[in-house]
Amino acid sequence: MVVEREDGVFLMRGSAFNDTDLLDQSHRQWKRILFGKWGERLLLGLTFVISIAAFLHWSEEHVDVLQLHSKAKRYVIAQVDFDFLDLEAMNILKQEEVRDIGKIYRFDLDQVNRVGMEFEHFLRENALWREQSQFLTFEELKRAQNILDHVLSKIRLSDARTVQKVCSLGLTQKYYAIFSPRDIHLPLAVPCEVWHTVRGLLEQKGDFHSDDSGFIIDYFRAHRWDLQPDLSRQSELRQIVEENIPHVYTHIPAGSRIIDAQDKVTSRHLAMMAGMKRALSKARNFWDPWVVIGNLLLSSLFALLGIVYFSVKHRDVLESCRKLVLLITVLLLTLILGKITTEVIIVHLSQFVEIVHYPLFVPFASLLVSLFFGARMAIFTTGFLILLFSLSFDFNAKHFLVINLFASLIAIICSRSINRRNEVFSVCGKVWLGSLPVMIAFNLIENTFWQQTMVIDVATTFIFMLLIAIFVVGLLPILEASFGLMTDMSISEFIDPNHEILRRLSLELPGTYQHSLVVGNLSEIAAQKIGANGFFCRVASLYHDIGKLSNPHYFGENQLGGFNIHQLLTPEESAQVIINHVKEGEKLARKHHLPESFIDIIRQHHGTTLVWYFYSMYNKQLNVDSEIDQTLFRYPGPIPQSKESAIIMIADSVEAASRSLEDVSEETLSEMVKKIIADKASDRQFDECPLTFAELTKIKRSMIKTLRIAHHLRVKYPVEQKEVATQQV
Repeated sequence: MVVEREDGVFLMRGSAFNDTDLLDQSHRQWKRILFGKWGERLLLGLTFVISIAAFLHWSEEHVDVLQLHSKAKRYVIAQVDFDFLDLEAMNILKQEEVRDIGKIYRFDLDQVNRVGMEFEHFLRENALWREQSQFLTFEELKRAQNILDHVLSKIRLSDARTVQKVCSLGLTQKYYAIFSPRDIHLPLAVPCEVWHTVRGLLEQKGDFHSDDSGFIIDYFRAHRWDLQPDLSRQSELRQIVEENIPHVYTHIPAGSRIIDAQDKVTSRHLAMMAGMKRALSKARNFWDPWVVIGNLLLSSLFALLGIVYFSVKHRDVLESCRKLVLLITVLLLTLILGKITTEVIIVHLSQFVEIVHYPLFVPFASLLVSLFFGARMAIFTTGFLILLFSLSFDFNAKHFLVINLFASLIAIICSRSINRRNEVFSVCGKVWLGSLPVMIAFNLIENTFWQQTMVIDVATTFIFMLLIAIFVVGLLPILEASFGLMTDMSISEFIDPNHEILRRLSLELPGTYQHSLVVGNLSEIAAQKIGANGFFCRVASLYHDIGKLSNPHYFGENQLGGFNIHQLLTPEESAQVIINHVKEGEKLARKHHLPESFIDIIRQHHGTTLVWYFYSMYNKQLNVDSEIDQTLFRYPGPIPQSKESAIIMIADSVEAASRSLEDVSEETLSEMVKKIIADKASDRQFDECPLTFAELTKIKRSMIKTLRIAHHLRVKYPVEQKEVATQQV
């Protein structure tokens, strides 16, 4: 079997160690890798690599970006054969087709009614018509007149080309007749062909005898008619023609010159560039294994770059799966939002491609990362995303890179002062204002400052920043709740002295409350010196000793009147009461739904340190030479897992020890702080937090300086002695 010696060397004893044991041990090791923390990180890494590879794989084809109405800086050659939607050719075709629509006329309805009344009067006053045919009757002629009035109101007169166009459009030509008069200012004799069409419609609608229809048509045909232009029907027909114009695609062979240098860019040039881009995308073989492997390799290099950076600068993030998942989530959300936006603009709203010159995506991630992880992480994330977007998107690379870099840096700088959620809108407004000089500079360089382009750029960037502010405010509480991490905005909600726990602490344990305030001040200043979250340290310190509310008078800072209740207890009992305030604090924190990060501080601010006073007292009572078991006198831990937790541990011990100093000077304060930090380090309390020796030195100097200022010595003034006015008499 395998035996571990005290010095960490493994020895093999007996015959029980065989191949099966070796296989079982290997199996357990692989199981720990696959399902332990390393397995989680491996899964996260694979997810990240595959996501970035997919983002790069389905990137847009890069073609020259032309700006409408500007002059081309160089000539552009067609890279492949392609067809593009030729709007100019469509407009020319539309004009020619519309030109085929001639003038359309109709009968004057007032004249139709007037002639109808004359026809009725003729029937009543003249009986000779009855002798013309035995089939003519007054009733049938009267009915024919009513139908004829309706037909004449609907009939339209135009040239043969217009009537043919109506037929080609699939519209009914039943009420169209060919007649195109040159002058309509005088009453006209309508040709027989028109009346033939009218007679056919009359007979079709009324099923009349030919004598009836012929008689009434002859009467109406004998008149000269006033024709009126039907502009509404003419306009309607032209609109139908325009809507039915087929799309015209023009073929451009590879190698053809799309635009020459210094040519003015028109909408046709932009359409040609869009058509070439679509053709290039279709020509790509997305499922070529070498292309897939290349994108996976490139994304792996990006991931490796991130791992190296985190291992050097942010090891705490690399060691926390929760923080890694949050960071990857923010990165992927930014990439997805950018991809959706570009797809909508380029594919579905292609007319806006030349309008959006300055798309802003990166400040979204910069704001979130800065709020959750700090400025240094946000700067790295900004550069990483700008690089990815530049590789994938086909916007103007110079415009995109510069404005996103400026906007992101402004967002990172301004986000350090955010304490309330509505301040996100203020920060985004500052980012937008800070982006204006960049747009002005580019518009001056490109000589478009006095054009409409500048106004459009200002408006589009404002819309981008407004949407970013809305998304950030909406996502912050969701991300905080999902990953158990807090931003300064959430932390600031717990600094209110009217919070139930802080109110109880100030009223019931004023000594502990004052102690917590000083610990918060010490830890905040020290944290800021090493780049940790000082605001979190200040607020979390207010709650680190809330467990003392269960037994307030067992702690020295709350004992009044000089009586120490520990005189009535054994050292073991006293130690357990003191140690128990950590567990009680955790229970109280969970009862009041304090953040998990605050609970971590409560559990870790003593680590697994020894309650030395009662431990030494216990040793004296036993009067033994060798040290006894320390288990009963140690806090349950865990030891600090973060820089902030370790700083609060040091500040807690330093503040308590400083109150017991009789001689307060810079030397005594310095010696005290050094000893406390050295004792904690030798007790291995900092083994699981990412503090370095250099950072511990900065923390030590910061606390010495803060304590020196807090305990500054006043000049001793001589006591005023009133001169005795009279001596002994």
